[in-house]
Amino acid sequence: MNRVIQWILWFLVFALTQGLLLVLLAWLVPGIQVHSFAAAVLGGVIITLVLGLAWRLIYWSAARLHPILFPLLTFFLTGIVIILAVNLVDLLYPGALEISGLWDAILVALVVTLGMTFLGALFSLQDDRGYDWFVTQPLSRRYNQTPHAAQAGILFLEIDGLAEPVLRSAMDQGWMPTLKRWLEGGTHQIKGWEPDLSSQTSASQAGILLGNNAEIPAFRWYDKQQQKLMVSSKVATARALEQQLSNGHGLLTPDGGSRWNVFSGDAPDCLGTYSKMGARTSRGQQSYFLYFSNPYSVARTFGLFIVDIVRERYQAWQQRRQDVQPRIHRTFKYALVRAGTTVFLQEASLFMLLADMLRGMPAVYTTLFAYDEVAHHSGIMRPDAFKVLHPTVWPVVGATGGTARRTEHLARRGCSGSR
Repeated sequence: MNRVIQWILWFLVFALTQGLLLVLLAWLVPGIQVHSFAAAVLGGVIITLVLGLAWRLIYWSAARLHPILFPLLTFFLTGIVIILAVNLVDLLYPGALEISGLWDAILVALVVTLGMTFLGALFSLQDDRGYDWFVTQPLSRRYNQTPHAAQAGILFLEIDGLAEPVLRSAMDQGWMPTLKRWLEGGTHQIKGWEPDLSSQTSASQAGILLGNNAEIPAFRWYDKQQQKLMVSSKVATARALEQQLSNGHGLLTPDGGSRWNVFSGDAPDCLGTYSKMGARTSRGQQSYFLYFSNPYSVARTFGLFIVDIVRERYQAWQQRRQDVQPRIHRTFKYALVRAGTTVFLQEASLFMLLADMLRGMPAVYTTLFAYDEVAHHSGIMRPDAFKVLHPTVWPVVGATGGTARRTEHLARRGCSGSR
């Protein structure tokens, strides 16, 4: 009975929110007209239902064309579906909702999807199922001709800034239930290792990916010989260091992929890798393109981006209210940076890693920066940072995706459809 009541409440909130979004669009966009709020609610519900049923056909059709045409056809077909849905609304409620053109219809599709995604995040209702339906399954169909490899591939997932003692503490406190379950089940182990004195990302990644981290004394240092400041997060510094340290036989040779790292590991396929920025070294750019051409991914990312900004401002206020010491001043600018790291980079990483697995990449290394970003500003052992690792502490956290949940989703998809 409680579940029935929950679904009724969910439907009411969903319908009212979609109605408000359509009323807002009608106020902002001249090409969209709404007869009444009741008409807006009816229109929002019907458009969402029709769009949900039609998206499988949309992606199936668009995925069979050249990647350059994929986003264009996707948005075009989405707009047509919205126009058909409006005609259906007109049959039930004549004159209730009017959309004058295709571009207005596409705008409605994006906004309605945003509302659905935001509410799904808020209530954490079957988010993984929705993600599988709108993201994983279309990718699976797109790469269904990929031949199965004789040898299993491997994903290297680096949680930046998360030291072994902190990792164990997070698991003991219940912040990482997925990884804890893996350890208790005997399928996984934790093996610690000691870095050298430059215990930071660039030196560690150089050692892991290139097998050599000489001459990296810190994240930022002054090079006397070159007479310039070296900063690991700068593209020029990362490029120069890789040229200096690489012997051409890094971790990801001969045909691996590097995603969102400082160094490439000599991978021929790089995306978001500082040392290879600007170089044409990525066959995976198609996945990046697909990520932004997927209406569900775009709306989901934007909605969760806003949620994380609100969460950060609330957490910063809580630290001030409770007079947590020591603490630093957390600005609105930082909230934007944090949301970009904990939402956009996480969402993009998951999307691209799924695509990499499904297209048969033998090895991929990616860095997840979310914990490190929050820990720098909140404290490495504080709840604000640990919540990034946990999938379901707040209702909305399950949708932004804790690192553990991301890992389990990748493992589950890899086991069920790996190549």
